[in-house]
Amino acid sequence: MPVPARAKSADLLLGDLASTPARTAIQTRRTRSRPAPLRMPRRARRGGGITDLLLAAVVVIIILAGLFALFQSVNRSIKDSRLNSMITRAASVIERSYSNSITYPNVSLLPSLAVSGVFSDDEISRVGTNYNFVTPYSTDITVQGSGARTYTITINDIPDHACSNLLTTYTDGAIPLQGLSVNGTALTAPFTTAALDTACDNETNDVALTF
Repeated sequence: MPVPARAKSADLLLGDLASTPARTAIQTRRTRSRPAPLRMPRRARRGGGITDLLLAAVVVIIILAGLFALFQSVNRSIKDSRLNSMITRAASVIERSYSNSITYPNVSLLPSLAVSGVFSDDEISRVGTNYNFVTPYSTDITVQGSGARTYTITINDIPDHACSNLLTTYTDGAIPLQGLSVNGTALTAPFTTAALDTACDNETNDVALTF
C-alpha cells in the first residue's frame, strides 16, 4: 500500500533530528582534536624585542670599534711615513747647502731648511729669530752642526712605533750614519729588528741621527 507523502516527510524529519546529535558529537571531537595555536605572552614578546635591540647595538659597537682601530692604524702609518720623508729631505738639504764647506758650523742648521722651499708651513716655521721644525706628532726636531764634518738631527718625543719605523729606515745601510742613539743611549751594529724595538720600547723617544 503506498505511503502518503506527509508520512514520508515526517519520517525524514525524525531521521534528521536523530542524526543531529551524532553529527554534533563528531564535529566536537574534531574541534577538540586540533591543537590550539600557541600565543606568546605580551610581556615575553616585548622582552624578545629588547634583546634583539641589544644584540644589534652590540654588533654596531663592535663594527665601530673595528673601524676606529683601522683608522688609527692608517693614520699612524701616514704620520710615520711623513716623518721619514721629513728627515730624508732635511738631510738632503743640509748636505747640499754645505757641499762646498769643510765643516758644518756648530749652530742650528734650521735656517737652511726654512729657506729651502721643500717644507710646508706646517713642518717648519719662523717665530722671530727662532725656527720651529715640527714632526707630524707635534713634537720638535732640531738640526745641529758639530763644527766638524758631521751634523745631528734629533727627533724628540715620538711614540714607539714612529721610533722603530725611523730606525728601521736609517739602519738598512742605504743612508750612511755616523752615530745613532735613542734617549741618550748609543746603538751599535748589528741593528736587528728586536734590538731596535727594544730601544724604542718607551712611551716617548728622543732619536738622534748623526750624519
